[in-house]
Amino acid sequence: MKRTALILTTRQIYPPNGGDKLRILSIINSLKKDYIIDLAVIGFEKIDKKFDIQINFKNKRKIKFYKPALSNFIIKFLKFNSVPLQSLIYFDQRIQKMIHKDFDFKYDLLQIHLLRLSQYSKKINSKNKILDLTDSLILSYNRAKRYRSLNILMRLLYLFELKRIYKFKKQELKSFNLLTFVSNYDKKFFEKIFPKFKKKTQLIENSSNINKIKGNLFSIKSKKILYIGNFRSISNLISVFYVSNLINNFNKNHRKKIKLILVGNLDLKLKIYLFFNNKIKHCTWTRLKNNKYIASICATKIGSGFQNKITDYLNLKIPVLTNSYSYYGLNSRLKKKVKKFNNQQEFNLNLKNIIK
Repeated sequence: MKRTALILTTRQIYPPNGGDKLRILSIINSLKKDYIIDLAVIGFEKIDKKFDIQINFKNKRKIKFYKPALSNFIIKFLKFNSVPLQSLIYFDQRIQKMIHKDFDFKYDLLQIHLLRLSQYSKKINSKNKILDLTDSLILSYNRAKRYRSLNILMRLLYLFELKRIYKFKKQELKSFNLLTFVSNYDKKFFEKIFPKFKKKTQLIENSSNINKIKGNLFSIKSKKILYIGNFRSISNLISVFYVSNLINNFNKNHRKKIKLILVGNLDLKLKIYLFFNNKIKHCTWTRLKNNKYIASICATKIGSGFQNKITDYLNLKIPVLTNSYSYYGLNSRLKKKVKKFNNQQEFNLNLKNIIK
């Protein structure tokens, strides 16, 4: 008889149009061979029944969706809770009781995706508990608080959160048997800060996730650069403006005018920006395969954990451009396959070499 596993995540699996979704899909792909899987999704995305049908992997048993109450977060926040904001938002005792009711709670494995859901592990009976941190949140926040384009309030928030995350992790991570990362760079950074957890850490790289789209989406004739991501996050939002500026400067001195194609969720600020910028277009996940691309990009000023997207770009046979900031977190195998740039001149040179 196959063993059983309960997976907790904050993201719907489909459409896999963001780094977190790509990561959890990779985790499911690795576990489904040996486990019968139950899946609990705790998040704020609108449930898309059309995509739920596509979650048809073998050995799936039960899938449930839960939405945390924002009123619960506000009450806890006003009490000056010492728990980090992300964990405050996602942990809801009402949901914990619902999960207890909906699932049998006798699992061989509990797999939790991201620190923000770690508190749910306490009342789940499992022989083995794994927390996939994906990347180092402290590293991401440490970078963010130094980013000058953020206003002073946001930088102070990151500074404040850093202290709370550090204290929270020291206590919370004790209950897990294994802590996993997608990037060796982030893993080593984590081990330096939390040396007593070093024996628990493990690097687990992503398998390729885009199994619904097969073939080569690269074309030398294309004028489109692909960018997959959750563009409601601050790091990806900053990245879009950064990449857009690189492409605009490239277009000023080149005959071939390049457009940036975004695949993922947009926030209001980005929707307004796209309305006035005809060089950036939004594409739905279902229409991704209808296009061809000259390149793909994963370049940011803050954040980490970019192997999720780059693995899938390469699976689609699309050349990958990445800045040195994103490059540091990649494993040696992926570093050989991407084209790195540090400034506008190097970006232009890499893109010209692809076009040739």
